[in-house]
Amino acid sequence: MNIPVLKTPAFRHFKRRVFERIGGGVNARALWDDIIQAIEEDREDYIRFVCRIKGKGRRVYKMNVKGKVTFVVFDHQFNMPITILDEGFMVRRRKPNRSRELKS
Repeated sequence: MNIPVLKTPAFRHFKRRVFERIGGGVNARALWDDIIQAIEEDREDYIRFVCRIKGKGRRVYKMNVKGKVTFVVFDHQFNMPITILDEGFMVRRRKPNRSRELKS
């Protein structure tokens, strides 16, 4: 069974975080698709790798949306964005007992 992206809990979560952390006026579906494409094409002009985090295949990337530095947690195992984070959020690294504050 193939569930449309817009109806998945993952997309609903992503859309809610886009609204909360970036604001209205951002098309969450277009941003979702752009993030996936930019990572697949290794477009460092659009999105940059920051670090690996706890969770199999999860990475944090930095990008600029509407003039605001934003961080994206991306799951490479499922090839999809998980959430949007603001500067100052702490993420757990893959290495035990290590964390990182997200900064621009």
